[in-house]
Amino acid sequence: MVTIKEKENGIWGFSKGRDLSTIYYEDGTSVDLSPELVYLDRGKYIGQGLDEISDEWYLKFLLKISTEDGDKFLEECVNMRLLELEQYITCLK
Repeated sequence: MVTIKEKENGIWGFSKGRDLSTIYYEDGTSVDLSPELVYLDRGKYIGQGLDEISDEWYLKFLLKISTEDGDKFLEECVNMRLLELEQYITCLK
Protein backbone atom coordinates (compact mmCIF):
# COMPACT_ATOMS: atom_id res chain seq x y z
CA MET A 1 0.00 0.00 0.00
CA VAL A 2 2.90 2.38 0.73
CA THR A 3 6.47 2.84 -0.42
CA ILE A 4 9.26 4.52 1.51
CA LYS A 5 10.85 7.44 -0.33
CA GLU A 6 14.35 6.67 -1.56
CA LYS A 7 17.32 8.89 -0.79
CA GLU A 8 19.40 10.42 -3.56
CA ASN A 9 21.20 7.95 -5.83
CA GLY A 10 18.42 5.38 -5.35
CA ILE A 11 19.33 4.42 -1.79
CA TRP A 12 16.23 2.65 -0.50
CA GLY A 13 14.77 2.62 2.98
CA PHE A 14 13.01 0.00 5.06
CA SER A 15 11.60 -0.60 8.53
CA LYS A 16 13.03 -3.24 10.85
CA GLY A 17 10.90 -5.65 12.81
CA ARG A 18 8.81 -3.97 15.46
CA ASP A 19 10.64 -0.64 15.24
CA LEU A 20 8.08 1.27 13.20
CA SER A 21 9.27 4.72 14.24
CA THR A 22 12.55 4.59 12.31
CA ILE A 23 13.40 4.29 8.62
CA TYR A 24 16.71 2.55 7.97
CA TYR A 25 18.57 3.07 4.70
CA GLU A 26 20.81 0.63 2.90
CA ASP A 27 23.75 3.03 3.33
CA GLY A 28 23.58 2.51 7.11
CA THR A 29 21.83 5.78 8.00
CA SER A 30 18.44 6.14 9.63
CA VAL A 31 15.78 8.81 10.20
CA ASP A 32 12.60 9.10 12.23
CA LEU A 33 9.49 8.01 10.37
CA SER A 34 7.39 10.90 9.10
CA PRO A 35 4.52 11.15 6.58
CA GLU A 36 6.68 12.93 3.98
CA LEU A 37 8.83 9.79 3.68
CA VAL A 38 5.90 7.57 2.67
CA TYR A 39 4.17 7.42 -0.73
CA LEU A 40 1.03 5.56 -1.71
CA ASP A 41 1.68 2.94 -4.36
CA ARG A 42 -1.97 2.28 -5.21
CA GLY A 43 -5.46 3.64 -4.72
CA LYS A 44 -7.05 7.05 -5.16
CA TYR A 45 -3.87 9.01 -4.32
CA ILE A 46 -1.30 6.77 -6.02
CA GLY A 47 2.13 8.39 -6.24
CA GLN A 48 1.38 11.06 -3.66
CA GLY A 49 3.21 11.49 -0.41
CA LEU A 50 1.18 10.81 2.70
CA ASP A 51 1.99 14.35 3.83
CA GLU A 52 0.14 15.69 0.75
CA ILE A 53 -3.14 13.96 1.60
CA SER A 54 -5.62 15.86 3.73
CA ASP A 55 -8.68 13.79 2.80
CA GLU A 56 -9.62 12.67 6.31
CA TRP A 57 -12.20 10.18 5.06
CA TYR A 58 -9.60 8.45 2.86
CA LEU A 59 -7.01 8.40 5.64
CA LYS A 60 -9.52 6.79 8.01
CA PHE A 61 -10.32 4.28 5.26
CA LEU A 62 -6.59 3.43 5.01
CA LEU A 63 -6.46 3.11 8.79
CA LYS A 64 -9.37 0.67 8.73
CA ILE A 65 -7.72 -1.41 5.99
CA SER A 66 -4.37 -1.43 7.77
CA THR A 67 -5.99 -2.60 11.00
CA GLU A 68 -7.97 -5.34 9.25
CA ASP A 69 -4.86 -6.53 7.35
CA GLY A 70 -2.55 -6.29 10.36
CA ASP A 71 -0.32 -3.81 8.49
CA LYS A 72 1.28 -2.10 11.50
CA PHE A 73 3.57 0.06 9.36
CA LEU A 74 0.71 1.56 7.34
CA GLU A 75 -1.30 1.99 10.54
CA GLU A 76 1.58 3.92 12.15
CA CYS A 77 2.04 6.14 9.08
CA VAL A 78 -1.64 6.99 8.75
CA ASN A 79 -1.99 7.67 12.47
CA MET A 80 0.94 10.11 12.21
CA ARG A 81 -0.72 11.95 9.33
CA LEU A 82 -4.10 12.10 11.08
CA LEU A 83 -2.40 13.53 14.16
CA GLU A 84 -0.68 16.18 12.01
CA LEU A 85 -4.01 17.19 10.49
CA GLU A 86 -5.69 17.30 13.90
CA GLN A 87 -2.94 19.56 15.25
CA TYR A 88 -3.19 21.82 12.18
CA ILE A 89 -6.95 22.20 12.59
CA THR A 90 -6.52 22.91 16.29
CA CYS A 91 -4.03 25.69 15.47
CA LEU A 92 -6.55 27.29 13.11
CA LYS A 93 -9.17 27.62 15.82
